Amino acid sequence: MRRLLPRIFVALTGFSLLAAGSASQQFERELDSLQHEWARINLELPDAAQAPAYALLARKAELIAARYPRKVEPRVWEGIIANSQLAAIAQPHRQESIPEMVARVCPVPARLGDDTSRG
Repeated sequence: MRRLLPRIFVALTGFSLLAAGSASQQFERELDSLQHEWARINLELPDAAQAPAYALLARKAELIAARYPRKVEPRVWEGIIANSQLAAIAQPHRQESIPEMVARVCPVPARLGDDTSRG
């Protein structure tokens, strides 16, 4: 029995190390998948298809972050993907000046000094 206990301990320790290594490898595979998909969207898809593709990838990043709450890398990729998605949405409007873009996105009522409502 004395010889059997150390062997059981070694076997259990080995199994737990394998499981931990497997979980780490799974995390790395999922993170690599995010990175490769982001690069594919960024480099290969036409501009019009990028924003919807980034939206799907953002959801995938969110799920990975939920599975690994103590890992920061998925959260970083969530930020990268969100930024890329916003850039893809803004892409068609690049020729606008900043005031034109602001006016289109946030229309402002008549200026305070302009009182055209009085008849």
